[in-house]
Amino acid sequence: MGKTHWPGSFMVVPFKDTEPVSFVAPLKAYIASAFAEDPDQYADDLRTLDAHRKSIMSPEPHEESASYHLKYYAHLHYLSAKFSLDDDHIRIAFTWANALGKEKEYNSSYNVGFEKASVLFNLAAIYCHMASNEPLNSDEAYKRSASYFQQSAGAFTAIIDNLSAWNISGSSSIQLSALSQLMLAYAQQVFIEKAIAGKMKDATLAKLAAQASVFYNTAFETASQTTIFDKSWLNFMQVKANHWKALANYHKSLEVNAAGKYGEQIAWLNAALANIKKSTDPALLKHVSHPKVGDEVKATLSTIEKALQQANKDNDVIYMEIVPKFEALSAIAPARMVSPTALPDMSTLTNFIGKPLFQHLVPFAVHQAASEYSSKKDSVAKDAVAKLTEATAIAFTTLASLNLPAAIDALEQPIGLPAALIRRSEEVRSLGGSKALYVSWDTIQALAKKNWDALRDASERLDQETAEDESVRMQFGSRWTRNSSPSVTKNLRDSEQQLRKKLQDADNANRIVRTKLDANLHLIESLSVSREELEASIPASTTASTLALKDPNVKELKGLMDKLNANIKRRTDLVDRIKKAALDDDIAPRLLDAVVLNENFDKKDVFAKQLQLYEPFHAEIKQMVAEQEQILQLIVACNKRFVESRQTNDLIRQRENALQSLENGYKSFKDIMANMDEGIKFYSDLEVVMQKFVTNCKDFVMARDIEKKDILAQIQRNISNIRITDPLPSTPTPNPSTGTTTGAPPQFHQPQQQPLVPQQGGFYTQPQAQPSAPGIWQPGQQPLQYGGGGGGGGMGQSNLPPPIPVQPTYYVHAPGAPMPAYNNQMLPPQQPQYGYAPPPGAYAPGYGVAPQGVFPGQPPQGYQQPPQGYQQQQQQQYPQQR
Repeated sequence: MGKTHWPGSFMVVPFKDTEPVSFVAPLKAYIASAFAEDPDQYADDLRTLDAHRKSIMSPEPHEESASYHLKYYAHLHYLSAKFSLDDDHIRIAFTWANALGKEKEYNSSYNVGFEKASVLFNLAAIYCHMASNEPLNSDEAYKRSASYFQQSAGAFTAIIDNLSAWNISGSSSIQLSALSQLMLAYAQQVFIEKAIAGKMKDATLAKLAAQASVFYNTAFETASQTTIFDKSWLNFMQVKANHWKALANYHKSLEVNAAGKYGEQIAWLNAALANIKKSTDPALLKHVSHPKVGDEVKATLSTIEKALQQANKDNDVIYMEIVPKFEALSAIAPARMVSPTALPDMSTLTNFIGKPLFQHLVPFAVHQAASEYSSKKDSVAKDAVAKLTEATAIAFTTLASLNLPAAIDALEQPIGLPAALIRRSEEVRSLGGSKALYVSWDTIQALAKKNWDALRDASERLDQETAEDESVRMQFGSRWTRNSSPSVTKNLRDSEQQLRKKLQDADNANRIVRTKLDANLHLIESLSVSREELEASIPASTTASTLALKDPNVKELKGLMDKLNANIKRRTDLVDRIKKAALDDDIAPRLLDAVVLNENFDKKDVFAKQLQLYEPFHAEIKQMVAEQEQILQLIVACNKRFVESRQTNDLIRQRENALQSLENGYKSFKDIMANMDEGIKFYSDLEVVMQKFVTNCKDFVMARDIEKKDILAQIQRNISNIRITDPLPSTPTPNPSTGTTTGAPPQFHQPQQQPLVPQQGGFYTQPQAQPSAPGIWQPGQQPLQYGGGGGGGGMGQSNLPPPIPVQPTYYVHAPGAPMPAYNNQMLPPQQPQYGYAPPPGAYAPGYGVAPQGVFPGQPPQGYQQPPQGYQQQQQQQYPQQR
């Protein structure tokens, strides 16, 4: 057969042009305000980010350029997890021109998703160019070309999959779907060309060509739904779809001819001829700009016509078979050989870029999630410890109800002191006895008072600032334009309530401890005396029950109590391990990883996985408690037999009760001392948090006071400038935009060339440009598109929205005032007991103020009009300065 295809007959996707962008100034301002950190320590990261952005401005068809785009895209992914680059927060204008359409139009957006999508678009275009540049003269060249086309389709598909997450609307998905299908058609075509070069069977070639036709036709039908693609693209796709359909039918005719089905051969050739004539339609070909396509389809037309002429001649003279209707033939089953190649996942990209930029800058959302998790893990750890504490209390209460071990001690040693009691008495004396407990109590009371005083001081400062703000607001009315105190003190007031709740709960715990101390004071003081005094205070018996001492129940009881004591001793070590695990449990790295992999990660899922750390502890606690229950059951049963068999008298019973009371006193002493140590640690840790809170309140009040003075001074200046005879200023009429520019790139003022201005609502932005002359591009309101002009969902003119007042996310410090290093602690819900350690690294944004414009309304109360003629005299004496 003759030449029916020309290798490399592809229309390549053009690149999107872009304008320079600098991240340095906006991100430095945001880091200083939102993170309360010195932005200079991230100067290298900021310069590196700008360098990555610069590296993708001039895409070229080679691996290095593709690598630049992938690296920059990966850094944008990490960046999005730490900075909110959008209309409401950090405003950096990303400007890109459309790649398709009759005219080049520029669109700008503050949305970093628009930047990501544009970068991936050019990455897909790079792969397309690299694939079409392959010479297709070797197996390796065929493989590289097909691989690049599939990578291009994968990049377009990645954009489609993220359009919703990146908040990009319009008909972008339709355009991108058409391009993705076109790249797959190209890749399938490369496979066919390799198969033809390898002289594969006609049956295989027919199936491969059928699938190529499907891809081209799908691309054409999808592209026809928008006006982005001009006739050169649409006609190209339509011609290629019909061409490969004709080739599929042609190769099928060769297949049936080899099988001796000459009539069927003619039917397939007739269908092939009909398909190729559609491709050679002059109305289509005249708009196809690719030089090879016209020659390609004309050569195929000639080949099919000659084959059909010969087939008809042979059948008429030799075979004389009936030619079946084409509809009666079995359709060719397409053989798909290609699919979009997914972009590398984030773990692969992490290895690709090395250390992410701003690695040590933790997003505020992660701070909040870490603080929330800190509360959860503390609760889990406390519940575990509480179960062990409850089990120990049950054990001691059960033994006390049975008068154990005092009942055995009284029989075994009717005179003198048991060795265990001697050790307990010596321990109480060495720890200071009741005196040490009262010293600890006084320390707790002093720390509690100090914390309460600090909280009252901070609260009074906030109350006074709120009252002053309300006073001037009532005085100046609508001219007092800054945010009200309640609207900007929410974080501080929330922290105040959390701190107050913690102190109130601590006071309740203190009362319980003091009640326990007063109830057991006489026993603790008895244990604090000398050995001789203690021995004299305990009743003694000169007669021992020999029969009771020989009772086998005594030996069994002692053995069971040894097992119980061993069980209780093991749980002390377990409690220490649980507390250490909670102290070392830092979820921040896992949260950062989750943010990087998915900006909208599910923190509950992350928490659940991290809390699995405590599952082994729960299993160990369950086993210990079950073992204790079994031992206590055996002790109760054995003690019953012991009581029934022993011989005793009143003196022995008195000694038994005395020994048991001292045993209970020792346990109470240890519990009270542990409670007080815990209380001292609680108040000491809370004092650190409290001082930071007080400092934040002082800084906030100071900044608000500076802002108030600035606004009052501005109002005073506005009043002094009022001239009664001056006409009211008219509202300037804006110059309407003339639409988008065509041809050369627009005159676009880059963000980095303008000073940052704090806006109401808490974000930084560049100053708004004045209305431009006709022919100069201006931002508009259209959705972000990927194609060109001409309406119909194309990438028409798109304007940047004006600043939108939003709930403040952070505040800018007043000019001339020092930037306070705010570091509010995000406090978890209050626990009802001591033992809460403030979460390390907890964080809330600082508070500052931004001066806002004041527009005078009516003169203040008490202002009187000047006498008649005053205006004229003043103008004569003091000429108005222009």
